[in-house]
Amino acid sequence: MFKRFKPLAKLTKQRSKALAKTTLPKNLALLLGAKLPQDTTLIKDLEFLAFDIETTGLNPSIDHILSIGFV
Repeated sequence: MFKRFKPLAKLTKQRSKALAKTTLPKNLALLLGAKLPQDTTLIKDLEFLAFDIETTGLNPSIDHILSIGFV
């Protein structure tokens, strides 16, 4: 299935486009410049962080974060 659909290649292209913008904050540029795993790497061999944000709505100018959870 993933031989035709290359999610890491697509992500690399999207990251390159974002990095070409000069208005990115420094920390975001560092994050986007981080090396991605090889497409042959097993997920069990990766370290990652999953988090969830609960908010009062979707409008950042008037809504607030209620809680943040992570694993």
